[in-house]
Amino acid sequence: MARMPMILLLLHLHFKSVSMAKFITTTEISYSIEKMIKGANDFIFIVSPYLKIHQRLKAVIEEKLSETNDYFQIIFVCKESELQYKNPDELKWLKSQPKSKFYNSNNLHAKSYLNEEQAIITSMNLYDYSQVNNIEFGLVIEKNDEQYNQIVKEVLKLSSKNLIKEIQQKKKKATDEQFMLDNKLKTEYQLTDAQVAAMNEW
Repeated sequence: MARMPMILLLLHLHFKSVSMAKFITTTEISYSIEKMIKGANDFIFIVSPYLKIHQRLKAVIEEKLSETNDYFQIIFVCKESELQYKNPDELKWLKSQPKSKFYNSNNLHAKSYLNEEQAIITSMNLYDYSQVNNIEFGLVIEKNDEQYNQIVKEVLKLSSKNLIKEIQQKKKKATDEQFMLDNKLKTEYQLTDAQVAAMNEW
């Protein structure tokens, strides 16, 4: 069997390790955003100049916020003046959500949605009319793609550059505290790992 030349082997390994962006269209974009929200563990960024979130997706967001850890955050970046003028109730809902932050960007035209594992760059606002009536394109970019970090960097410029770092620090503190509590339960009450895990799910 002929051996693969070294340069071809290196190229093969390189492209194998690089995640290729996935192209998606209108229905897939809506599905991917909902899936991203449901799958998030640390944070969600919703960057959309215009917002009018469908009631079903609002229910998904509210459920996510109710079940997540204290360090979890959802960050909205949009044009506040547009919301205030056209959809004041939407703005009120956004600002009333627990574990959420709201940032205004008057010059915003970009649309991006991301959590700690992937990002979606798309033409679509998170607007119920757009989701049903418009023809939209987008790309799903995974965390192991170098473009993911660039997207995060640009999104943080619109909010707070230390925001993710602060969330990670809170997560580490919560994880350390949970580890100490689990060890205490196992030591003082002679519980097994499985018993402690079951208690944590209550």
